[in-house]
Amino acid sequence: ERIRHIESPFSQLRDIVLGLAVAKPAKIVPFDSQNERLNEKQHAAVAKALGAKEIALIHGPPGTGKTTAVVEAVVQFVKAGKKVLAAADSNVAVDNMLEKLAEKEGIDLVRIGHPARIGEKLEKYALFSRIEADPRTQKVKAMLEDARKLVEVRNRYSKPTQARLRGMSKERVKTLAATGRAYRGVDVKTIQSMAQWIKEDEKVERFYAAIRELETAIIRDIIGGADVVLSTNGMIGAEMLEGFTFDVAVIDEASQQ
Repeated sequence: ERIRHIESPFSQLRDIVLGLAVAKPAKIVPFDSQNERLNEKQHAAVAKALGAKEIALIHGPPGTGKTTAVVEAVVQFVKAGKKVLAAADSNVAVDNMLEKLAEKEGIDLVRIGHPARIGEKLEKYALFSRIEADPRTQKVKAMLEDARKLVEVRNRYSKPTQARLRGMSKERVKTLAATGRAYRGVDVKTIQSMAQWIKEDEKVERFYAAIRELETAIIRDIIGGADVVLSTNGMIGAEMLEGFTFDVAVIDEASQQ
């Protein structure tokens, strides 16, 4: 449904992918190859991919170096100042691209995905590793410890369960506690204890909201600062990528999808 109602310029790309419109012919863009082992066919494929306005397909039998050509295209897009989303159907295929890109110097890489599904030697590029390495993560950990202490303080008071509340709202509990009144068989002491629990809980909520805000900022800064974000096709819809736009999307082993 999102693709059906998508707006320009993505609607044009959708129509091309579905065969409802024809892509503009690719111009050949000369480039200085970062990979000296690129053969003539690979070089020609990358030159056309760089000059494609909407879409380019690199096709060939197994073992002909399609991924090598795709990686070279990604490197060239980054050199041109473009932000790239690099994806593939499987984790193995994504890691294959990441491994090749990691050999290049000066490219900021972030791999989205579950840690258990990312190759061990590529872990340092994983989002969770990048988060751990961020200096602000120590502040998050300290704040979580403070939040735990606040929860301990809150739990010394009576939790306002449905049975204790007997139809009272939390605001009503606070009002009754302030005026020292009982309500429907709930004594003043219990009401005041519940009111204190509510106040302490509000502190806990504010604290956790601040933690979530800082964690979100760390993630958004890492992804926002990356030259290339790598993900399986399935993870592209993840919440952490919401709101981000990319200049180029590169899908390796696209026909498998």
